[in-house]
Amino acid sequence: MMLQYPEILADIDKRNVTSYFKNFQLKAVAEAVLARYRETGATDGVIERLGDPQLQRLAAGLALGEEQWTLSGCRQLIAQFERARGRPSREVFEAIAQAEQAADETRWQRLLLERQQAARQRELARRKLLNR
Repeated sequence: MMLQYPEILADIDKRNVTSYFKNFQLKAVAEAVLARYRETGATDGVIERLGDPQLQRLAAGLALGEEQWTLSGCRQLIAQFERARGRPSREVFEAIAQAEQAADETRWQRLLLERQQAARQRELARRKLLNR
């Protein structure tokens, strides 16, 4: 998406979407694309600048994808990605259950409050993105 629809790069950069990436290679390519965009306002030559042939092949494959992107489609996908990455992990639910079983009300309330605040932040981010 980043190479096929560079108009979305400002949103990706502002929302720090690459911080959610767990795959090192995808993150390296995405950060190189953003760095080039910040430097020149475009993505020209980013594949050649990657240096690592494996990363170059990955970026080329991503650039040649057959998807047809629109700004609203990109924003919806980013919102979906952020929601998926922002969901509380299984560990959070297990910690809440453990605190409840141990009758540790202070910890239980703190964990529930953290979960509630994260849900609010996700909802605000979703609304902000959809209201553009």
